[in-house]
Amino acid sequence: MEFLLVPVAIIWLLSPWLGLRLARAKGYSDAAGCIGGILLGPLVLLMALMSKKRLCSACKSPVPDSATACAKCGRDLPPA
Repeated sequence: MEFLLVPVAIIWLLSPWLGLRLARAKGYSDAAGCIGGILLGPLVLLMALMSKKRLCSACKSPVPDSATACAKCGRDLPPA
């Protein structure tokens, strides 16, 4: 059982960093990614990967699915 302790500890220690990277890529706040990584460990990675959030291709800001243009930069968006 001790052989499982090291990989689990490594994954748990990397979770805040991976949560931060995923949060930035998905348009969420950095704090939410780090805190989620610390508290939820590997589960936050699964939740972040499964979330469907539409981002502007130019400025990477989150946009509603019904939007035709980005509210932040004004670029036209492809249909969802």
